[in-house]
Amino acid sequence: MKIEVNVPEGLDLDHAYQSVTDALANGDLFSGKYVPHNVTKDEQVLVASILNQLASKKVKQLLPNGFRDWVETHHEIVCTIHAFIDNDTIPKRIQKILDTEGFAGLYDLGIELTTDFCNTYKDREWDGDWIDTIIDFVNEKLQ
Repeated sequence: MKIEVNVPEGLDLDHAYQSVTDALANGDLFSGKYVPHNVTKDEQVLVASILNQLASKKVKQLLPNGFRDWVETHHEIVCTIHAFIDNDTIPKRIQKILDTEGFAGLYDLGIELTTDFCNTYKDREWDGDWIDTIIDFVNEKLQ
């Protein structure tokens, strides 16, 4: 993953990143309660830029076609999973998850399958076969 930042003259990137991330981990930075005396405003801005770029790249991996596409796909995948349960045709993987993790495990499965589907078909233009492809995809992943 490549990110680009402009490091101001005389600023130690390693110190800035470590100090700011330590403060973030402690919940101190930007809380208004405490900003470490050894973290300058320039360091805060620099590290915020790095973290924003990293978050942006991570979102692109999770939501390659945007949030709406992911949510619509997630809805259809969850409907497909629930159709198995409602019709008493529960695949072994779903039954195992229900037995060991309950519905919380199904929530995780839905997120996993949705993200996988969106990344697998990220550049696909749909021409009426989207739901059929989701059903086939879920069937394949659960067998």
